[in-house]
Amino acid sequence: MEKYASLDKKIGFEWKSKSKISLSIILFVVFVGDTARGIIFPTLWARVSKFRGSESTLGFIVAAFSLGRVISSPLFGKLTVTMGYRKVLILAISIMTVGCIAYVMASNNHTLFISQMIIGIGSGTLGVTRAFVAENSSKETRTSALSQLTALQYAGFTATPAIGAHLCLIFGSHSFQFCGLLIDEYTAPAWCMLFFAIVAILLLAFLFHESVIDEGGNVHFQGISGDVVSNCETQQQKSSSQSSVGFEEAEEAKTSRTSLESNEIVDPISSNGSHIQQSLEMPKASLHVEFSDLRWHSLLAWGFFMNIITKGSVACYETLGTIIFMDYFGFSKTRTGFVVSLCGLLGVFSLLSMARLCKYFSDAYLVFGGCLMMLFSGMILCLGNQVGVVGSIVSFLLMYSFGYPVGHTVVIGMFSKIVGAKQKRQGPLLGWFGSAGSVARILFPILSGLVAANFDPTWVFFLIILAISISLIVLAIFWNSLRQIT
Repeated sequence: MEKYASLDKKIGFEWKSKSKISLSIILFVVFVGDTARGIIFPTLWARVSKFRGSESTLGFIVAAFSLGRVISSPLFGKLTVTMGYRKVLILAISIMTVGCIAYVMASNNHTLFISQMIIGIGSGTLGVTRAFVAENSSKETRTSALSQLTALQYAGFTATPAIGAHLCLIFGSHSFQFCGLLIDEYTAPAWCMLFFAIVAILLLAFLFHESVIDEGGNVHFQGISGDVVSNCETQQQKSSSQSSVGFEEAEEAKTSRTSLESNEIVDPISSNGSHIQQSLEMPKASLHVEFSDLRWHSLLAWGFFMNIITKGSVACYETLGTIIFMDYFGFSKTRTGFVVSLCGLLGVFSLLSMARLCKYFSDAYLVFGGCLMMLFSGMILCLGNQVGVVGSIVSFLLMYSFGYPVGHTVVIGMFSKIVGAKQKRQGPLLGWFGSAGSVARILFPILSGLVAANFDPTWVFFLIILAISISLIVLAIFWNSLRQIT
């Protein structure tokens, strides 16, 4: 009995350590994926202009990244079921490295479009990483856990413009050759992305561990070294000694995936990284909110709709941000990058505060508050040049610092809870959820670029106000159901 208890404790300790490392690697992968959008922000419009492109050209090139994500997100989400997380993520980031090299080699806007699409294909792992976090967290902690993931994603595309701005300062008008490839202020961001991607591949290959479920429903914890602990072995040990509780920790991945079907909640992603298991003396129905299929599908549709509106709105700001500051107010590439990065950095702090916000406000109220800030942001920019530099910066602060990061993150958490009410495996649906967001990042930049090229850019923000107003109406329609499920 003492022998089995000692073995239980050893396996439980080892798996908790592996879980922390794996989660940290997942967060880094998310950061790398969205760095591809943020780090090139200060120089993309200048490079498109250098290749004699217009605002509409910029819209198509920005959309190319999301087009790649639309193509790959559902596929990667489906592959996780058969291949596991590590192999899928290594494959994706390897594709991203090819895109980075293509971006360096781009000689016109057509090849720039293709390189952006390849990078987007490699970055289509949001559904995969969200599924990893969702399957290893309880319903009560899922929103705050996903907020950590979204904080790194958000830092990737809103805070890394500061890196791009620094690279502009470092290189200026200077250029170098490396292996026959050009390094200058326009290509340096791609070289930086390439370095991050290679580091991510090495971490996934040698340090990432995951749980894999075989066809018989047995869970195995596998690492690169090939060590395996299965739940079959665990059940044998439990039958020998009822007191050996350590194997319950070794079955963490399986338990987290089935926690909504049992009377246990497992939280492997708590604030201190420790394993928390709490037995709840409540009926099974209390953990499962019963909905008809029609109501469940309606809530899924609501999640997709909110994802499209919030993602699309911020995509318009990404497309027109450099144009507003550089063309309207005469900002340099470096100064524009720093302004956007400051707004994004404040948004990261908002996301890191999600655990505290969730204690005082329900998910529905947080979505409402986020959309309201996005609405106010659009209203300010609708005034055009009348608001001046200060008004424009305030508008970006409302969007980047609270509106989008909080509103969109809570939508992700709510969608995961909606999916979990009917399904255990969340990878496929979250893959489609990521693709829906990517569709928004395709259509909205293209439309905003076309509108800005042919009309006044303020019309874009009128359309954003209309879209967010509709989203608030839809939120009100499903309010009671959403409060019940979350």
